[in-house]
Amino acid sequence: MPRCFVALPLPAEVKQELTGLQAIIKTNNPTAPIKWVEADNLHLTLEFLDELTPEQIKLTQKILEEAVTNQPVFNLALADFTAFPSLGHPKILLVKLRDVEDNAWTLQRKIHGALGQHNLLYDTKPWSAHLTIGRIKNPGVKLQGLSQIFPQPLRWPVQKIILYSSQLNSFGPIYTILDEYSLKIN
Repeated sequence: MPRCFVALPLPAEVKQELTGLQAIIKTNNPTAPIKWVEADNLHLTLEFLDELTPEQIKLTQKILEEAVTNQPVFNLALADFTAFPSLGHPKILLVKLRDVEDNAWTLQRKIHGALGQHNLLYDTKPWSAHLTIGRIKNPGVKLQGLSQIFPQPLRWPVQKIILYSSQLNSFGPIYTILDEYSLKIN
């Protein structure tokens, strides 16, 4: 059974900005034990679903199709660079997003609620709009220059959501698109 998740894809210029931030951090911390998210794998996760049976995948596809009905295209923008739990003790390096019209949050809540009604939720932690760019392999390590990272405030239209499967291997995850759902163009 494949592990699955629902996400918003990112345009090339956003991925380029994020990989540029990764390069700055790498330059300032050349030996830091960081597992970087590859450019092709950068996305905004809306929901983790864990392993799904073929029947659960079909149900999820129906739920997602209904969730985007009448959902207009909306805008997101890069905001601040930060780390979880903090810049001083980073475990995850991330860029926060500005949900320009609160539509990403509304869409995520709609999907979360519908999946929950069918017992398809895996991750019940509160959702926040952010893009993970790297994970620290040794959380005790001190990284240099993190407070000097400032993403360009790029803004882009979100036009679709994607249901992915994820297969882990020794090199990292391989994401496969299972289905795409277009948002309504005004």
